[in-house]
Amino acid sequence: MVKDNLVLIFWLTFIGFSILALQRIYVHLNQVSLFQLFFSILCITATLPLLIAAIYIQPPSRYPDLWIVLMSVCSCAYFLIILAQFHIYQFKETTFKQNP
Repeated sequence: MVKDNLVLIFWLTFIGFSILALQRIYVHLNQVSLFQLFFSILCITATLPLLIAAIYIQPPSRYPDLWIVLMSVCSCAYFLIILAQFHIYQFKETTFKQNP
C-alpha cells in the first residue's frame, strides 16, 4: 500500500467501514445477540493491529508476505464464521406453510 500511495485511501475506507459497522450495532443494540456484538467488535479490533503492521512495519526478510497472509487468514476465518452463522440462522428460522 505504501509503495502504491494507497495509505490515505485505505485509512478513509477503514474508518468509514468501522463507523458504519459500529453504527449498525448501536442502532440495533437491543436486537443484536451478545455473540454478534462480541464478534463484530473482535473483528475490528483483531484486524486493526494487522493493518497498522502491514503499513508501518517491515515484515521479516524470510517472510516478505507475512502481513498479507495473516490478513488473508483473518478474513477467511471471518468469512467462515459468518457463513456458519447464516447457515444456522437459515435453518433455525425456516417455517413450513401447509397448502390448504
